[in-house]
Amino acid sequence: MTRASSALASYRHGSQRSFFATNERLLPIGSYNEKFGVTLSLPSIVGRSGVVRIMEPEMSPEEEQALKRSAASLKKSEDGL
Repeated sequence: MTRASSALASYRHGSQRSFFATNERLLPIGSYNEKFGVTLSLPSIVGRSGVVRIMEPEMSPEEEQALKRSAASLKKSEDGL
């Protein structure tokens, strides 16, 4: 096992333990975002029933525009399926 895969396995194991130890946890996870109409990976509060709330980190205007462009590109690709 490489150092990177060992670290990832360790992270996953720790995440599972912390998830089951409490009701909610802040995790970077992909979920459907109604605001953008596509699935995006953003920090989210995850509870036993799934994503409780999607967090939008503070972003510069340039970062916000880049996120909007990415979401629009994903939506366009999705619509073409």
